[in-house]
Amino acid sequence: KPEQVEYLRALCGEMADSTDEDERVRLDRVLHFSIAQYADSPLILSTLNASSTLVDDVIHGIRAMILCDDSGGAIDEQHKQIVEAIAQGDPYLAAKAMDVHMELIEQYVMRSMLAETGNPA
Repeated sequence: KPEQVEYLRALCGEMADSTDEDERVRLDRVLHFSIAQYADSPLILSTLNASSTLVDDVIHGIRAMILCDDSGGAIDEQHKQIVEAIAQGDPYLAAKAMDVHMELIEQYVMRSMLAETGNPA
């Protein structure tokens, strides 16, 4: 729906414009939950809701690492690509964009876990 796409675009814009990291974390969470809700998939939404504490911990835990690596801009761009694929109504492109995003996040999660155990990243 056009109003949903505009809302997602607005979230991406706010996130890109914000210099407050706590606000960026909040907007990141809202973006992911909004996409899940708009996907109209009870499974995706239930999974995200069930893992919300873990998702929050991951977002908070790795954002500093992402910013140190200067990947914040890459994350913002990935979010935009996901939203634009949704706007085009192309589920394959949206899934591909989400895969790229999640691969980057997974790299940071693994680095974070290795750092916590004292293993080199």
